[in-house]
Amino acid sequence: MNFNKSELNIIYSTIRQFMYFMATFAFVLLINVMAKHYKAATFEENGIIENMQLSFLVSAGIVFFVNTLHNKSMRSVSFILASLCFFATCRELDSFFDKLIPIISWKFGYFFPLLAGIYGFLTLHSTIKSSLQFLSSQSFFMMCCAVIIILPIAQCIGHRPLIVSVLGNHDVANIKQLFEECCELIGYFLILLSSIEYNINFHKK
Repeated sequence: MNFNKSELNIIYSTIRQFMYFMATFAFVLLINVMAKHYKAATFEENGIIENMQLSFLVSAGIVFFVNTLHNKSMRSVSFILASLCFFATCRELDSFFDKLIPIISWKFGYFFPLLAGIYGFLTLHSTIKSSLQFLSSQSFFMMCCAVIIILPIAQCIGHRPLIVSVLGNHDVANIKQLFEECCELIGYFLILLSSIEYNINFHKK
């Protein structure tokens, strides 16, 4: 059976999505293995989970930034996505920056999206055009999935009043941390995968 280019793109995209699903499934199993090995230290400050979160965010930011160098037509969107990853990295390092820069702390990370926003405004026509391309891509939908896990699921279901209502006050802090950190880790992993898909979707031929 012969497939045209459009049909082949759909097939390749479906195969990649399945591979991302399997990678995420394997990663969740890895979290279980790490928990058995590190026990309570798994979610400690500067522990294995926090370091993995940071590595995923920085890696995704670098992947997006590399696209700004190779694909001029998507440069503004790539710049914005990279800046958001670096901003989230600063936010995750809040305790570190509280000690390093007591007053400003992690808030200096707003510089990244601000700079990207200024660049996007200066190249408004290109930004709008490339944004529409991004919003119709597989990488955008993967990123939406990641944001849903990080915000409404991790922050709202891991919200202290909800946990207390169901389980009472017993060990609430640890339960909250376990749920939030696991969800955030998986969300950041998906952001890294979406950055890879982004470069595949918008690789300059």
